[in-house]
Amino acid sequence: MRISELSKQSGLSVPTIKFYLREGLLQPGVRTGRNQAEYAEEHLARLRFIQVLTGPGRLGISDVREVLAAIDSRGWPLHGLCTVINVTVTSMPTVVGEDEVRREVDEYVDRLGWQVDTDAAERQTLAQVLVMLRGLGWSDGVEVFDAYASAARELGASEAGELPAEPPDVEARMRLTARLVLLDVALTALRRMALTHHVGSRHRSESQVP
Repeated sequence: MRISELSKQSGLSVPTIKFYLREGLLQPGVRTGRNQAEYAEEHLARLRFIQVLTGPGRLGISDVREVLAAIDSRGWPLHGLCTVINVTVTSMPTVVGEDEVRREVDEYVDRLGWQVDTDAAERQTLAQVLVMLRGLGWSDGVEVFDAYASAARELGASEAGELPAEPPDVEARMRLTARLVLLDVALTALRRMALTHHVGSRHRSESQVP
């Protein structure tokens, strides 16, 4: 297909596609003329994947490039790919004071018994969250994460059981990565709906008390 058709099927503008080509996120098409090229279904699949990362995944171009590099590298094991995803999706700007609570977080993760690298980005994220909560006047300790850790343990075990031992090709790795990113977004949406439901239920119960 030509770039105009690629644009139509992906829903992305031609300038956006050309930008991804210049940035190296999308492989060039097969040249058919001086200013013309043909693109295949592989290009369309990659554009749709990039849309997931930049849309629901809210990743910047540099992060997208890093994820794509990990996917394109057939030598990366699934664990390594998950690590790259976690680093890019959970990364936050440095927060003043996070180093002081990092030990609390590390001890908490150790108590959970989870085999997580000591330099995992998620550990830093938990420390940052704790610092910001305290900065807002909350006196929370790491126990604030207990309910989330309990739900995450069950969810993580379920997801891990559904993952293939090793995605066979680049397209399969893109599908898997997109699934992980999208389900992470879905988890946040479900949590928000559950909170709205329970808060609303409590309010209705209290309003019925004479």
